[in-house]
Amino acid sequence: MATEDDRTGNAPVVALQYLFNCGATTAVLPASLGGAEFGWSRHASAALCNWLRRLGASHLSVARLYEGHVNAFQLIWTYGDPKQRQALCRYVMDGGWLGVWNAPHSRGPLMLTGGGDTFELDGQKAYASGAGLIQCPLVTAQHHLLGHVMVWPSASYLVGPSDEWNMRGMQASVTLPIRYHHALVAPSEIIGSDNDYHREPLFTSGAWRFLAAQLGAGERLGRLTAQSLIRAGRQADPNQRARLAEIAIALETAALWVERARLAAEGELDGHEPTHSVRMARLAVEQQLMVVIQLVHRSIGLSAFRRDNPIERMTRDLETYLRQPAPDLIRDQVGEQFATLMQPP
Repeated sequence: MATEDDRTGNAPVVALQYLFNCGATTAVLPASLGGAEFGWSRHASAALCNWLRRLGASHLSVARLYEGHVNAFQLIWTYGDPKQRQALCRYVMDGGWLGVWNAPHSRGPLMLTGGGDTFELDGQKAYASGAGLIQCPLVTAQHHLLGHVMVWPSASYLVGPSDEWNMRGMQASVTLPIRYHHALVAPSEIIGSDNDYHREPLFTSGAWRFLAAQLGAGERLGRLTAQSLIRAGRQADPNQRARLAEIAIALETAALWVERARLAAEGELDGHEPTHSVRMARLAVEQQLMVVIQLVHRSIGLSAFRRDNPIERMTRDLETYLRQPAPDLIRDQVGEQFATLMQPP
């Protein structure tokens, strides 16, 4: 499915339907409704991490969409009131997909206007993964009195043309700009209060989930590389064994950072501030997986760039997904925190 979805650039409808049929989308629900409490319950984080690694190894665009589904559920569940939680569970049980669309568009912010019983959404969002697939996404908007708020609108939106996602990788993530035009919003569709979306540590610490998906793709690349060398009878070459050793070390390093980030986010590492640990993990995992990609290309050679080789698609997808926002800011924050921690008594 991943190869076909990449070739056509279409939405991964079959893969998403499979995730619903096997109970993956409803795994975010509370246990009382048959879910596994993915994304918001501490006891479920290890299982979620393993699932995201498996998805990333299979279909990185779907892993991206699934992580957005988990993220949106966590935010609405955390900041929503009991009635909003009930509506959220009904939506997911009925097969609804979720996503978080926060990236501002170059033409200006998404605005929420009005008050009382009637609000309206006007404006655009960029990089909306799952555009056209997700009926009710979670979006952030600016209101002159309420501030920066999350909105879970049932109103329809317009999707930009498909050629606006003209990227090398992650073709099947359907990441496009979207627009709301005088979209009616009920007060019950406004989630939480001013700036809840950016509230720490949840805002930063949740990044461990997409790191897990990226790690899964890197691990699959490592397996494919070793298998390719074995089939070609080149695994005894000392230069190839040296590269395989470096791949193994890089993947193990990335895995240790993902696990450290997960534990820190769940408050299970004494003396480790969650946001600092996860920020370091973001930088470390990106660094290690870029090393893996370079070693894979060096090991396999030109055939790794053939379009019919799964390595070609996976490296394109991973390189694109690794381009997360504000890497320089993250690095600066890590350095600042480290300097603070290292101050003499």
